[in-house]
Amino acid sequence: MPPNQAPAPSPSPPSYTPPTNLTPNGGHNPYEFIVAEDKQREAKFKIPGGDNKTQRALIVAGGAIVLIIIISLLYSLISSSGHSDPQLTIVTQKQQEIIRVATDGARHANNQSTKNFAINTELTIQSNQGELISYLADHGTKLSKKTLNLGIDSKTDTLLTNASATNTYDSTVEQELVTELTDYQAALKQAYQGVSGKTLQGILNHSYDNASLLIEQGKDAINTP
Repeated sequence: MPPNQAPAPSPSPPSYTPPTNLTPNGGHNPYEFIVAEDKQREAKFKIPGGDNKTQRALIVAGGAIVLIIIISLLYSLISSSGHSDPQLTIVTQKQQEIIRVATDGARHANNQSTKNFAINTELTIQSNQGELISYLADHGTKLSKKTLNLGIDSKTDTLLTNASATNTYDSTVEQELVTELTDYQAALKQAYQGVSGKTLQGILNHSYDNASLLIEQGKDAINTP
């Protein structure tokens, strides 16, 4: 070192200036991405409509209406085969009585036209009754023999017994069957008006048409000497 030369000053450490953007109210928050994620998660679980109470109420009301419509449709599907049990039971009871009288006529009539009418009536009404009873059973209504026999009219037995004694059985049983078939037709019509299922309506309509044909055959038998 040359004489009388002052030593070089030692370097001073660099100064540190703290970042100004970490102040509570200043600029960018380095943890903002965490807060943003939380807000996004909260938004996913909010009911559409945000904080608008009116919109939320409308959405809830709309959901309730949709639920009511769905329930109504399900009920409609379940009851699409809807039927009026009392009236249909009356129909089956009238069928039972017609079958009973027709069976008696087929056994005891003398004229062939009367026998034919009685046999056709017996077989046709048996078929129609079986179809209706089967339908009712499939839809929760099972009819016992006792219930079916409630339609039996003892006065008819007396009428036919007296007719046999006076040799007027054929004409009497013909007229009785036509009368019962006509009454049966009226019951079918009333039952038809109280049901909505297409299958059941088809059964009743078919039975009604068959009754019409039998009534015509019965009238022809009455007019046959």
